[in-house]
Amino acid sequence: MNKGITPVLAVILLLLITVVIVGFAFGFFQKIMTATTQKASEQVETGTEQMTGVVRIENVNSISVTVRNTGVTSINTATLVVYVDNESKTCTWDKATIDSSAFASCTVASGTLCTTTQTVKVSSTATEDTSVCP
Repeated sequence: MNKGITPVLAVILLLLITVVIVGFAFGFFQKIMTATTQKASEQVETGTEQMTGVVRIENVNSISVTVRNTGVTSINTATLVVYVDNESKTCTWDKATIDSSAFASCTVASGTLCTTTQTVKVSSTATEDTSVCP
């Protein structure tokens, strides 16, 4: 009498082992894909938020800088910072918010904003633009 399992039981055991391994692999890869998809969605959302309000310098002179909102949502001017040669400048905005495609100017109260060849940068929470003072 031979001891062991019959070929039918061996095939059934192999099939069960294969199904269990496939189940674990499916669960593992599903978790990886869920995490990857979630991270990608967050990055797209962050990029979209950053591109909704885009500031562009339209004009610079010795006492003011004029910017335009080229984005699709309004920009609060309190979030804008004006730099001249990487030093923050205090100036007064003529509007509290800049609507899409609208302009706003920031004027210094006393003195000059910039002189010839100095770099002027206007920075928001999402974007920035630079220009050279004429």
